[in-house]
Amino acid sequence: MAVKEHDYTSITSDSRDYVYNYIAQNIPDSYLVGTPIESGNRLPHNLYMCFRGIEAESLMILLDMNGIQVSTGSACNNGDLSASPTLTAIGMKQEDIHSCIRMTFSGRETKEGLDYVCRKLSECVESLRSLNTP
Repeated sequence: MAVKEHDYTSITSDSRDYVYNYIAQNIPDSYLVGTPIESGNRLPHNLYMCFRGIEAESLMILLDMNGIQVSTGSACNNGDLSASPTLTAIGMKQEDIHSCIRMTFSGRETKEGLDYVCRKLSECVESLRSLNTP
């Protein structure tokens, strides 16, 4: 049986941009890693965000408990807990490198589904940050 390859050429950036705009407006101390969205030089189905002050592995677990799958680390270093040479090379601060998650979109997400992701992401980040606050 032949393996069907994914065709990402038909995916728009709508879902990615929706979640990015929510994060930028509602989750303080977070930032996009890599080329700015406005540049037009990003993959339309990929969003890589840093949430300062949290451990990405903990965020990934909380999101998974809510039915949301994300990845941690850079794609070129997935599965390796050491700092990614790529993230170090682009000048990321060491304390931020382990605070990043990568989200991938199919282009078939609904507004309701994206709203759920945004709400849960915000709740989980806030919960983890509250654990770090004395």
